[in-house]
Amino acid sequence: NAFVIGSGTPQATIRLQKTSGSGSDQVTIEWKAEPEDKITFSDDPYNSSQTIGTVTQPEAGGEKQTVTLTATAKKGNATATRTFTVIVYPKNTEPTLTELLNQIIATIPAETDKHINLMRNVGNWYNLTWTSSKPDVLNPSNGHNVTRDLVDRKVTLTAKLKKWGGTPET
Repeated sequence: NAFVIGSGTPQATIRLQKTSGSGSDQVTIEWKAEPEDKITFSDDPYNSSQTIGTVTQPEAGGEKQTVTLTATAKKGNATATRTFTVIVYPKNTEPTLTELLNQIIATIPAETDKHINLMRNVGNWYNLTWTSSKPDVLNPSNGHNVTRDLVDRKVTLTAKLKKWGGTPET
């Protein structure tokens, strides 16, 4: 999965879940970034279940940077780890709609028999909508988007991204 940071948003921070559930069902999540100096973490003073990642953006005119963000979830003796690719854009630099769409599409599997968690938000200034060529098989407008059959079916999933006040790109 890919995230874009510094895409025109004035604040160079991200809020990440630190705990989920409560009591014996509580899961704790530890976050790390590589390289470490690109995102530093601190507790959210207003929400104890979240951590704030402060992003160090390259200076204006610099190159975008790729950061690996790793989440390690723990519940009792069980541990699971997942990594995410984060693209950090220089100050005063925005990705193109095509760059954003390519990163969004990269999160979608080519084949599945499970529900697909479709990205809904892409920064403060963007609107993302999804359509399907066969909504009876894969319906992006509901929470249960894949209908399972014994027959393989081909579906075209389309993402439309629009910057507020701009022209949509598909």
